[in-house]
Amino acid sequence: MDEKKPKKTLTDFIEQNQKLLSTVGIFTALSVFINQLPGELAKSDAGLHAILRALSCFLCALAICRNETLFKRSICLTAVQLVIWRRYANRRFFPSG
Repeated sequence: MDEKKPKKTLTDFIEQNQKLLSTVGIFTALSVFINQLPGELAKSDAGLHAILRALSCFLCALAICRNETLFKRSICLTAVQLVIWRRYANRRFFPSG
């Protein structure tokens, strides 16, 4: 009666969230592309420049929202795993000595 749940792998996570991952990539790429438009094109018209900046900001915000959704879906740690992860992160990023 004691059935163990199969462990989720990275491949399973990617397969389950493929559309969401693609959306994040598209929003991020479009935001960067808009910011990299030639200066002469964007600066020739003040209204166009403002619209492009607003569109870039909007796409960046959408990408952040989708990233948050992905992060929430990826958190499936037990309390013990979370403590181990925090200890590792503390040692890795805040070394003593």
